[in-house]
Amino acid sequence: MSCSQCASADRAILTSRKLYQRLGQTGQAMTGDTFRERREFLGYSQRAFAERLGLSERTIRYYESGEVPINRTVELLLQAVELDEK
Repeated sequence: MSCSQCASADRAILTSRKLYQRLGQTGQAMTGDTFRERREFLGYSQRAFAERLGLSERTIRYYESGEVPINRTVELLLQAVELDEK
C-alpha cells in the first residue's frame, strides 16, 4: 500500500530520470535558436516564459541570442514544461 504523496513523488522521480536520460542521449547543448523555437511552439512570450521557468526576461533573451549557454538544468526544466503542456 502506498500513500498518494509517495506515489506522486515516485512519478516525479521517474519523470526526472526519463528527462535526464533523454537529454543525455543527444550529447549536445541546446542552441538559442532551438530554445526560442520551443518557447514559441508552446505559445509563450519571453516575459511569460521567464515567469513560467522562474527566470528573468533578460536571461531568456540571453539564452535565445546565444550570449549565455543554456545549461542542462534549464533544458530539463523546458522539457518538464513541455510535458506539462501536453
